[in-house]
Amino acid sequence: MENASKALLIAASVLVAILLIAFAVKTINSTSGINESQQETMQTAEMAQFNSKFTQYSGSGKSAAQVKALANVVIANNATNPSHFVFIIFNGRDRTYNSNRILQWAAEFYEGKKCKITCETDDSGWVKNIKIDEES
Repeated sequence: MENASKALLIAASVLVAILLIAFAVKTINSTSGINESQQETMQTAEMAQFNSKFTQYSGSGKSAAQVKALANVVIANNATNPSHFVFIIFNGRDRTYNSNRILQWAAEFYEGKKCKITCETDDSGWVKNIKIDEES
C-alpha cells in the first residue's frame, strides 16, 4: 500500500510538472505573437513614411520645380537607402535610378510645362516606380 501511495505522489508530481511546462510554452508563444504584431506595425509605419516622401508629388498639373524637387528626393533616397531603390520613368522612356540620368531628364522640364506624376508600388507596398509624363 505504501508503494502505491508513493507511485500516486510521483504520478501527481509528473502531471503538475507537465502542466507547468505547457503553461510556460503557451505564455512564450503568446508573447512572441505580440512581438511579431509590433514589428509588423513598425514596418507598416516605416513604409508609409517612406512612400509619403514620393506620393506627396503625385497628381496632374505639376510644375517643373516640383519635378526637379521630386528628382532630388529620389536621388537622395537612392544614395542612402539601397534596399529600396526608386526608379523614374520620364515620358515613357527607359526606367532608371541613375542620378545623372534623372537630373538630365528633370532639366528637360522648363517652367510653364506641366506634367502628371504617378507613383507605383511593388508587391509589398513600397514605392518602386515614379512615372512623370508631360501633359498637353
